[in-house]
Amino acid sequence: MPINRLLAQMTFDPEEVREIVHAYESVLAALGLTARADPATEQVAAQILECAGEGAIERQRLRDCALAALQA
Repeated sequence: MPINRLLAQMTFDPEEVREIVHAYESVLAALGLTARADPATEQVAAQILECAGEGAIERQRLRDCALAALQA
């Protein structure tokens, strides 16, 4: 899963990781991405982590931030 590979390069506490992974899974579902090998999942992962660097690490905020950026 792309998010795990990217998370391994960063420092987040376990609660933050749970929020990030939940937001990632939520965005994938919203976009209808089910194939984890799809290159678009890497783009979603990168966007979630970019959003995580912009403010509070809370699953709904991360989801909304990533969806807005990806749909722009």
